[in-house]
Amino acid sequence: MGCGASAKKYEADANNDAAGAKTEEKKAEDGSADKKVEETATEAPADAEKKKSEEETSSKSSEDNEDDVMDDAEFEKRMARASNRARKGISAERTEVDPNWKPPVFEKTPEQEDRLSVALSKCFMFSVLEPEQLATVIQAFQETPKAKGETVIQQGAEVSSDEPALFVIESGQLSVYKTDIEQAVFVYTKPGQYFGDLALLYNAPRAATVTADEEVMLWSIDRDTFNNLVKDAAQQQINRRMGFLQEVELLRGLTNDEKATLCDALQVRQVEAGTQIITQGDQGTEFFIVESGKCEARKGSTVVMTYEAKNFFGELALVKSAPRAADVVAVENSRLLVLGVEVFRRLLGPLEDILKERAEAYKEVDLKILQSESAGQ
Repeated sequence: MGCGASAKKYEADANNDAAGAKTEEKKAEDGSADKKVEETATEAPADAEKKKSEEETSSKSSEDNEDDVMDDAEFEKRMARASNRARKGISAERTEVDPNWKPPVFEKTPEQEDRLSVALSKCFMFSVLEPEQLATVIQAFQETPKAKGETVIQQGAEVSSDEPALFVIESGQLSVYKTDIEQAVFVYTKPGQYFGDLALLYNAPRAATVTADEEVMLWSIDRDTFNNLVKDAAQQQINRRMGFLQEVELLRGLTNDEKATLCDALQVRQVEAGTQIITQGDQGTEFFIVESGKCEARKGSTVVMTYEAKNFFGELALVKSAPRAADVVAVENSRLLVLGVEVFRRLLGPLEDILKERAEAYKEVDLKILQSESAGQ
C-alpha cells in the first residue's frame, strides 16, 4: 500500500468493518482471561486482587508509552494489524455501482498519460485492471500539484464523495504525521507510491496527516471514481496477492500481519523477454519475487540459477551490502514483485537466517563454476 497509517481510532474503525474478525479475537482474549483466573485461583484472594491491579496498571502504562513514541517499524505493524483485520471483514463485500454514474474525464497530453501510466503500473491495486479499465481510470485521474508545506490529507477527516481521495506520487517527497508524535512516522519518496487507499477500502476516517516536504506532483481520483472503477478489483487483487505470498517458501516464516504489510509495500514490474533486470557489479537496491514468467542468473555465458513463479532473487547484495554477483535476465515476459532496499530490510528482517543460508548456497554455485572453468582449461 502505499503505506496508509493506523492508530487506535483507525483500528477501532477497522474493527467495526471487520466484526467477525473482532469476535474471534474477543473469544481468544476471553479464553486467555479464563486461563489466568484458573492460574490465580490458588492464591490468597487479597494477593490475587493486588496482582490483578498491578497487571492492569502495567498494561495501561505500556499502552500509554506506545502512544507517545512510535517508530517506522511499529507504525507499519499497527497499520498491518488494522488493515489485515479489515481485509478479513470486507473480503466478500462488493461495491454497488450506480448504473447512471459516469467517470470524470480530465484532458491530458500524451506525455501526461504516459507518465501516469508508468506511475500506476507500479501500484499493485491497479495492475489487476484490464487495459480498457485502466484507460478509463487514467482519464479520471486529475493532476494535483502541492506546494511545500501544504497538507494533502488531514488525520480524522471524513472523505467526501467528490474530493481528491486517493493519491499517486509522480514526483516529490511527503511525510506522514500522527497526532501527539512530533517526528514523521513515514516518508514517501518514490514515484508510484500511493496513499489514501485505506480510508476508501475500509470506510474509515483519515488515519494520519500527509504533508508535502517539497513541491510535489500528485495524481488523484475522488471516492466515487475509486468505488466505481477500482475498489472491487483492488480488493480482489489484495486477496490474490496474499494467497500468492502464502505460497512463497521464503515468506512462510512471516506472520499474516507481516505478509499484509509486505503485500502493501510490493510494487509490480512487467518486463519483456530479453530485459536485463540486474547487472553484475552494480550496487543492489531492489529485491524481486517472480509472480509469473522466467528469469536466469548468468555469469558470463554460464547460467547459474533459474527463477520461475514464487522464486526470488536480488537478496544477496542487500543482505551483504555488496555489489550484484551476477546478471539476471528475463527469458520470458515476466511479472515481478519488487521491494526497495530500506523496506526489504525492515520487513524481511525476521528472515535474516534463511537469507544467510541462501547466500551460502550461492557460494557453492560459484565454486562449481570455478571448478568447471578449471576443468575446461
